Amino acid sequence: MSNTDAQEMTVISDAQFKRAESFSLLSRTAVPNPFTKDHRFTCWSITKMIIVGLTLFPIRLIAFILALFFVGLPFGLLASINMPPHDKPTGPCRRALLLPVRLACRILLWCHGVWWITVKDERRPGDTSCGLVIANHTALIDAVFMVWFFGAGAVAKASVRNWPVFGRVGYALRCIFVERQSQESRHKTAQEIKFRAEHFGAGWKPLVIFPEGTTVNGKVMISFKLGAFAPGKAVQPVLLDYKHKNWNPATVKYSTLTNVLTTILQVYNRMEVTLLPVYHPSSHEQENIPLFAANVRALMAGNLGVPLTRHSYEDMFLAATARKQGIDQNFEMEMVNKLTSLTYKEVSELMKQFSSGKEQELGTQTDEKRHRHKSHSPKPGIVTYSDFCVRLGLDAASARSSALFKFFDVDETGTINFVEFLSGMLLVSGNSPFSIDKQIELAFLIYDSNADGKIHVDEMTSVLARAGLLTPTMDGSLTSLVDEDGCIAFPQFKQLIQEKPELLQTPLQLAGQRLQEGGIQTTDSVAIPVGPTPTPATSLQQIQQA
Repeated sequence: MSNTDAQEMTVISDAQFKRAESFSLLSRTAVPNPFTKDHRFTCWSITKMIIVGLTLFPIRLIAFILALFFVGLPFGLLASINMPPHDKPTGPCRRALLLPVRLACRILLWCHGVWWITVKDERRPGDTSCGLVIANHTALIDAVFMVWFFGAGAVAKASVRNWPVFGRVGYALRCIFVERQSQESRHKTAQEIKFRAEHFGAGWKPLVIFPEGTTVNGKVMISFKLGAFAPGKAVQPVLLDYKHKNWNPATVKYSTLTNVLTTILQVYNRMEVTLLPVYHPSSHEQENIPLFAANVRALMAGNLGVPLTRHSYEDMFLAATARKQGIDQNFEMEMVNKLTSLTYKEVSELMKQFSSGKEQELGTQTDEKRHRHKSHSPKPGIVTYSDFCVRLGLDAASARSSALFKFFDVDETGTINFVEFLSGMLLVSGNSPFSIDKQIELAFLIYDSNADGKIHVDEMTSVLARAGLLTPTMDGSLTSLVDEDGCIAFPQFKQLIQEKPELLQTPLQLAGQRLQEGGIQTTDSVAIPVGPTPTPATSLQQIQQA
């Protein structure tokens, strides 16, 4: 198909495409992004940070260095000498050497502006002995609090073992270091967690686990990993809540250094800790570990007053790509994979395609046009109508161009975000997760270019001729279904699809080819090809089921 033919392709008209029920499956999954935070550095907040920088910061910095290098490091080193085997508890002398380390951790919390900590103990009598402590994970200082309050080690990523001071202290605290990319390491960690849960008692401190696996903004609770629950033993839920009006101490969005430094430059940071009653799993939960984890997560989220999302550790890596491309990650990778079978790497590549298009389109314009275009462009990560037309080589004054844009703009904001882009790509692709019934409706809308609820036979024959499908038999089938005005209504169109399944894919293929010609190319790593015409037998069976 030539470029001219593609531009003349019939697309959905403005009036008839009511999009929400047609293909917005992904758009409906929009959820809060747990890996970002809303914060604006106002003049007053910057002024306060400058004042703190000139007054409290030098004191905090000195206290930080003293606590870390003159208390934590030497006592951590002493406590880690000749460590007993991993299946032997820490002796009383070694526990005594760790007391100054716990004090140093409280000083480190003060250095981060945590002047006071409100602790609400809701545990029942007799609930003070539990080998596994689980908590939501918001900031790096979560682990510092756990060392101070429980004197406990944690399950941490393997790289922490090589951190100056912290790695040695973690070793002395009997932390379990896991290489997340290694199946062998994960298996060994699971065995260690089970051992600690079953042998908690004299000499053993609790083991702290952050089942989310990464830090989030504290506004939602993401999926839990199952390691803490696999032993089927009781767990101690702990809620960490950083109440704030301005700066959120969560270690998300910005670099670790930026988050830590900005937290230290606050006048104070509030920290509220709630110790919930120990959760004892039922026999059914012990047999169904995912249910056990889900119930504990729901309990913790309910007490924190935050919603649950299906984001996972994998979403954290996707968030880094999204942030680099200026895209708001208001979707969950689990849902995208369920609907589309796309992997994290494939979605990441699509993000790059989505954002790179604006750079490509600007590169083809004159300096004057490029400057004017940039001055009117919205924030990165969304595409305006003018962006869209330039990218696909469409006439912005054309009603058909406007209709195609409306096809993607599900929420009718006048811009296209990544979720809308992905939804549209899937609907015109062979990998579409949308029902056959919805695809028949969309195909009808694409053929019906003037939005009168009927397909003019000459419009349909024109599209079929360009696709090479207009045979004498096909022409006869169309003629037999037209009314006295030379049109085909929807019931007759659906009947025609049952007889000629290839007519369902033709408009979607043309739309997909137009997108590819506009620069949205498929690659080996992104499996969203424009699908081949389905075989009549398979298509007919699907259509009859619809």
